Amino acid sequence: MNEDEIGERRMSPTSAEIIAALRDAGWLLEQDTAATLERSGFHVARAKAFPDPDDPSVSREIDVHGYRQIFRSDELGLNVGVRVLAECKQSSMPYVVVGGPASAYELGRDRKEQLFRFPTIETGRTEVGGGRARLHYTHAKQYLGLDTLPGNPWEGGFVGTQMTRLDRKKTWLADNRGIFTSLVYPLAKALTHFRSQSNRTSYAIHRQGEWATVEFYYPIVVTSGPLFMVDASKQDMEAVETPWATMSREIKSTKVDGQFNIDIVTAHALEGYLDQRVNVFASAVAAVAENDPQRFVSHQDYAFESRGR
Repeated sequence: MNEDEIGERRMSPTSAEIIAALRDAGWLLEQDTAATLERSGFHVARAKAFPDPDDPSVSREIDVHGYRQIFRSDELGLNVGVRVLAECKQSSMPYVVVGGPASAYELGRDRKEQLFRFPTIETGRTEVGGGRARLHYTHAKQYLGLDTLPGNPWEGGFVGTQMTRLDRKKTWLADNRGIFTSLVYPLAKALTHFRSQSNRTSYAIHRQGEWATVEFYYPIVVTSGPLFMVDASKQDMEAVETPWATMSREIKSTKVDGQFNIDIVTAHALEGYLDQRVNVFASAVAAVAENDPQRFVSHQDYAFESRGR
């Protein structure tokens, strides 16, 4: 072997160097995330493309897309499913989510991450005279009894309003550059697109032959680095390491409009997150649907009974 050949061989990366390069670039984090979702019962697609909601001529993609059908009724034309939208972020540096306890408004508001057959249900009316009546409504989650199920998304707890990454220089520095544009906004775009693809029948009547979709979305950031949360409502603040945390951000654009909740999950805790936060709730919803699927597509009988009281 001559010196040129020896030099060329030395220029070739070793197997360990190739693996390290892939891991540093985040490719293996995407593969690991996809594998974890598959083990948890999801049908998985990597680098799933979708048209940008603000500009359909532009193609976007989500790192890992997972879907799990938890109930289906061909007779009623009802499909209930769970969809995980994951952006993966390889990092040796920690992420920090800053926020506080969820407010009453946060716990009670309608959310982009849940799609029901109907948003609210008329549960009664009070006659006020002159042929007028005051109508009484309840949210779909309460009508269906989903807000009391284990792992439900409306449980109280910590909700972040800011997220930053720490970088080690001479001292630790907090830097949130790129977090909104590379993580939060892409997830909001993906959620907006997949919501728009779900079948929703006419509000008043669920007709024979139509299909209705009820879906629960989990937009998540999976990070290989550690995660901390800081409760800024406390007088004596401290950074507490956590396996996952929720962040809420408002976005205003042509088509991506509203308050979006995103979960930040460490890679080593992803399996536990799926078991304890996603699948435990999905299984409980499936049991409710099995018991009374008609309730998911029509509330006319309930509203009619309320009027007769």
